[in-house]
Amino acid sequence: MHIKHIIGILLLLPTTILLAQQEHIYTSLENIEQPDSVFILSLSKNRLDTFPTQILEFRNLRELDLSKNKLHNIPPQIGKLSNLEVLNLDRNKIDSLPQEIGQLHKLRYLKLSRNRLYYLPSSIANLYNLKELILWSNGIKYFPESFRKLNTTIKVIDLRDNPMMLYDDQQAIKEMLPTPTIKMDNVCNCQ
Repeated sequence: MHIKHIIGILLLLPTTILLAQQEHIYTSLENIEQPDSVFILSLSKNRLDTFPTQILEFRNLRELDLSKNKLHNIPPQIGKLSNLEVLNLDRNKIDSLPQEIGQLHKLRYLKLSRNRLYYLPSSIANLYNLKELILWSNGIKYFPESFRKLNTTIKVIDLRDNPMMLYDDQQAIKEMLPTPTIKMDNVCNCQ
């Protein structure tokens, strides 16, 4: 085999591995024999009321979709999923997040819409790869001061349908994070 053929094969290898990872989306926790082979896990609409601890064994997990369930909390051990890039927890009953969520340094998309969150852990500011933080329809009233660190990395923050209805509250967030697109409800500054 010529050196050109070998180089060509080596150049295609990362693409082949990526395609193999994407082709295998697990939609159930049953019959998973090799936890390291789980890259994408979608357990949406499974009526889960507790976080399946088996997920914590999937060290190579890149995408986790637990949306449209009945989860009330997320365990602190979530921080062990160090390769996670997408975490979708939309439409659950989550009322708080553990500080350990800030250990997910590769996380790019965090979706938390339609939960019962009133505050966010300050450790989210440690998610330096975070591009989108989707929080619409929660009870969020303010951001921790530490979120200023996200200003240069995050692109979109969706805060629609949260109690941040006062003009002053919205202005404070826009001053804290002037760079990203921040989606908020339109408010009347009637005085």
